[in-house]
Amino acid sequence: MNVQVQRVETPAELKLASQFAERKDALVGADTLGAGRAAAFARFEAVGLPHRRVEEFKYTDMRARLREVADAGETQVTLPDAQGGVRVTSLAEALASDGAAIAERIAERFTGFDSPLLDLNEAFASAGAVIDIAAGANVAEPVRAGFAHPAGKRGDSVALYSVGSGASVTLIE
Repeated sequence: MNVQVQRVETPAELKLASQFAERKDALVGADTLGAGRAAAFARFEAVGLPHRRVEEFKYTDMRARLREVADAGETQVTLPDAQGGVRVTSLAEALASDGAAIAERIAERFTGFDSPLLDLNEAFASAGAVIDIAAGANVAEPVRAGFAHPAGKRGDSVALYSVGSGASVTLIE
């Protein structure tokens, strides 16, 4: 006997789907990141919010606890001051200058994880920082990137870091 199991979507999952459909074409880098975002959201839709039957979430049942989803707010990104050997750009600037390379780095950043929450982050990421530390750089001051989200709103940000061989740096996010 074969039984077809149908997953029932929660109101929170339905709202996330609605928000993605409404916002996907207006997100930063929509032309460059669109396919990756769509794939990430499809992975989320296939499994939904994690629940207690998912081993990593057996003590934190997101499906039961997340009754509603906040609307997305404008994430304020505070980029660190430039230092020798440190190149800092906003996600929007990095996408404008080299969208294909940044899209590849974002895809790489989320590869290898089986997490619907990371899939949501990849799908909705609309603000962020790209911080590259040159090979051999010895950065004396900590490099700090700040992300502030409005109260009562959801923040969707991503930080991409690369640290060259032999570099020494303290990163604070």
